[in-house]
Amino acid sequence: MAKLVHRTFGQRTERVDGPTLFDGLPDEPSPPPTRPAPPDPVAPRSPRTGHGRRPNPADLPRRREELDLTAAEKVCPCCAGIRVRIGETIRERLDDTPASLFVREIACPTYVGRACEPAARPPQFAAPAVPPDPIPKSGVGAGLLAQVIVSKYVDHLPLYRQEAIFARHGWPVSRTRLCDLVGHAAVLLDPVDRAMVGRVNASFAIHADESPVALLQPRQTAYGWVDLGDAVNPFTLFDFTPGRGDAYPAAFLAGYAGFVHTAGYAGYNVLHGSGERHLGCGAHVRRTFFDARTNHPAKASEALAYIRTLYAVEREIADGALTGDAIVSRRQTRAGPIVTRFGDWLIDEERTALPKSPFGQAVSYARNQWPTLGRSLTDARFAIDNNVAERAIRPLALGRKNWLFVGGDGGLRTAAVLMSLCASAKRHGLNPWTYLTDVLTQLAAKPADVSPLLPDAWARDHLPTGR
Repeated sequence: MAKLVHRTFGQRTERVDGPTLFDGLPDEPSPPPTRPAPPDPVAPRSPRTGHGRRPNPADLPRRREELDLTAAEKVCPCCAGIRVRIGETIRERLDDTPASLFVREIACPTYVGRACEPAARPPQFAAPAVPPDPIPKSGVGAGLLAQVIVSKYVDHLPLYRQEAIFARHGWPVSRTRLCDLVGHAAVLLDPVDRAMVGRVNASFAIHADESPVALLQPRQTAYGWVDLGDAVNPFTLFDFTPGRGDAYPAAFLAGYAGFVHTAGYAGYNVLHGSGERHLGCGAHVRRTFFDARTNHPAKASEALAYIRTLYAVEREIADGALTGDAIVSRRQTRAGPIVTRFGDWLIDEERTALPKSPFGQAVSYARNQWPTLGRSLTDARFAIDNNVAERAIRPLALGRKNWLFVGGDGGLRTAAVLMSLCASAKRHGLNPWTYLTDVLTQLAAKPADVSPLLPDAWARDHLPTGR
């Protein structure tokens, strides 16, 4: 009961303050300090930062409003002459205009040759080509489609709420039509999603996780799967399936031969070869010992000290901005001995721990995952845990609290495509609405190559250099 109450009302963090196994040990030798240059006695003091209100962003549009004196107020009471303007003071106030709908009137003039008819020749008409609609005969532009998609899959607004919002803006649309528009948009975006799947399938290592979601027709529990490609294939993919069997990840990433960061769920065995390419999650091991503190506080705290030390090494790597072989060297010299000692400690504790106790189950889980937990020492591209996938799947948990369920089997593929595009756009720092508006517009022309529309390529072409 205490565990259930803590999970429901307590803090979600698993952070435990305490010592690490590095305490009391000398730090790694550092280069001798260089003699600092004498300070400039006349150098101005740098301004203090971090205090006061931040200035308004410079890239926001400005609307100038000028206040002026009346003719009577411009008369100087001293000399009775007219005051002369010598400058102005600008005061900024951040304001907002509610979203508004508008109708695009696309005028296409028609031209004809004047000399054709008098010469008894058939008239030759010409008119500019009308740009195709993203969804033919829908009368809805790419910007509005992108707004509906982003509102649901980024801002977690179900369609019935959007129905009320659009009605306030003057468009009395039904949620049924909104649902049809979302489904057709997913079909249009499907080639881009499949191109991202192909790229992620070529990753050296991926992160994967899954979470349940309610399916309305038929009424059952479906599952949402998230797969994150590596730095060469930086996409976040979602897949929704009516079950949780290992056939679903195998079908989604058919032929994948790289490493997989996951927890201990056996459904991923088909992807990582039943452990041959499995990279375990240190955060899950830590979580089991964190939950065992109330049952066996002394031993659980000892295990958490080992794990805290391993994460201290990862903080050293991040703070030092290490890369490549430097990461492997730091992990092997600093974390390698700790991993060995922790493994020996788990073997000793497994002999005496009660198998059904929370501490015994924590030890058993760590022992079962042990062959996969030390592989991060061998390659800089491996991570110590799978937290990046757990963070990536969090929007699904937030969304299902709002839209509650997926309507039917057909909605599974729709949700997968649209969540993948939105999540991948955010991963590259893109505005999802801007990205989707442009991609939907270009896809309406049915391009033969969709690779320039992938989020990483689109970001290179549209974002300023350095972002």
